[in-house]
Amino acid sequence: MNGFSDPVRAGYTFAGWRVQTESGERTVAWTELSELADGTTLTAVWTPAPEEPPAETPEEQA
Repeated sequence: MNGFSDPVRAGYTFAGWRVQTESGERTVAWTELSELADGTTLTAVWTPAPEEPPAETPEEQA
C-alpha cells in the first residue's frame, strides 16, 4: 500500500507490531498504523519460524 514491507529476520516470522498504550501493550496491524499518534514507538513481534523438513537427496528420491 505505501511501499513498506514486513521486516525480515533469519529464523523468525514477523507477527506484527507491538505498541504501548495507556491500557497496556497490544499488537497492531499495518492497517492500524495510520491511527497511531506521531512519535509512537513500535516494537517488532517475532515468532520462531517453523522448521523446514530437510531436502531429499537424490538417493532418497529413487
